[in-house]
Amino acid sequence: MNVKEIVKALNEIENSYPVEEWQINKIRVWPIIRKMLAARWSDIESFHPQKQSLLKRYENKIFKIYQLLSSSLTLKQNALPQYAADVLIFHDNVDRNILLKDGRWYDHNLDPIVDVLNDINIAYISIEHTFLEKITKYPFYDNSHVINMELFLHRLKYNWQNRETYSEKLIFFDDFLKRLRNEYDTVLCKKEVVHYANLVKNYADYFKKILIGKKIKVVFMKCWYSIEEQALSLACSEVGIPAIDVQHGVAGAGYNNAYNGWKKFPSNSSYELLPSFFLCWTWEDKYSIDSWATNYVKAFCVGKSIEYSMKKLEQLIDAYYLKYFTKGKKVILFSLSWGEDVPEWVINFIKNNNKEYVWLIRYHPHIDIYQKKFTSALNGNENIIIEGVENIPLEMLLSRCYCNITMYSSVVIEANFYGKMSIVVHKNSERMYRELIDQGKVLKAYSADELSMSLKKIQNKVFDV
Repeated sequence: MNVKEIVKALNEIENSYPVEEWQINKIRVWPIIRKMLAARWSDIESFHPQKQSLLKRYENKIFKIYQLLSSSLTLKQNALPQYAADVLIFHDNVDRNILLKDGRWYDHNLDPIVDVLNDINIAYISIEHTFLEKITKYPFYDNSHVINMELFLHRLKYNWQNRETYSEKLIFFDDFLKRLRNEYDTVLCKKEVVHYANLVKNYADYFKKILIGKKIKVVFMKCWYSIEEQALSLACSEVGIPAIDVQHGVAGAGYNNAYNGWKKFPSNSSYELLPSFFLCWTWEDKYSIDSWATNYVKAFCVGKSIEYSMKKLEQLIDAYYLKYFTKGKKVILFSLSWGEDVPEWVINFIKNNNKEYVWLIRYHPHIDIYQKKFTSALNGNENIIIEGVENIPLEMLLSRCYCNITMYSSVVIEANFYGKMSIVVHKNSERMYRELIDQGKVLKAYSADELSMSLKKIQNKVFDV
């Protein structure tokens, strides 16, 4: 299913069952179930780990444990500060995609907030994790404390204690599971929901110790629907402080089911696993959340947080890659997506058009085998630049590039933010960016001829640096 079809199916379930009342160990679990169903129904194959063989899944777990242990042994850990603080910043290491001249890694989503806090002299504490289990982008801009090993030990403790005992309030849940099988060809087990909810609670207990011990008053995060951030939101709810989600990608209507189409909420409250506030890039994103938000969930349009720090970053980064933006050259940004192969015809087009254009190939923050396969096919070709492009602020690239080409990356939204057109080469984008396509701000190209024609349609602009 595409995003709109997923939201429609979720709404059908919400209209048929008291999902807002479903509880496991007093946690309202509809956000968990919603996430599980959206993953199963997604068009993107990489969202379906259950389709992997059992051996492959065990291999992945063993590799992750190895990555975690090797990282913990080699990383020079920043201790959790002894002082109390007003603000907690929760980083994902993959978002540190700006490499500064001094070797530190900058998180383009949350470190601008760190800059603001430093400028107005408010005490904060930063903690760091990554679902890839290995911290690769170090040292950090803000002395963040890595919690990967601590979360892993909490998970081991949970598994050792076998905490599958639980209380439940799951009205008509068996009927719901039967309907999933019959109408949606989807298998969901109560046991996996229980396991997830218990693990969220286990992580939340860990986060509560930090929130209470450090006297935290507000928390910033950027991907509320990850298991760690749902646990952090739960901890905030139990302590009585706000959790704030900072937009990190597509969030407007029809783009991301995590931010769209919620129909049912608990009376006189919200779900404990949702943040209290959403900070949005655009009014469209805000209005999309406003369309379903209750009095207990608020959205604010604040623009892109990184804009606050751009002047500082221009002085702190190595401008090596900006040399390609010289007068007379057309530089195309190719923004990679994760989850699927780039079509072979796109690879051939780039190779055959590396005289007229300079191609900057930018990895998605979550680099997968599909992206590596694509870049391997392009390595060694003139005017095709790959290494290090993702370490330059995207905003600097977009403000200077000729256009953006992608399969379905959310860079389409950010390119439009900077007045640049995008060309999409995957049909998933038709559903994700329908409005921008209808407005003529995004062009479609599903063959080499169509891509060539689309490039000619874009106004022939060059940029002086």
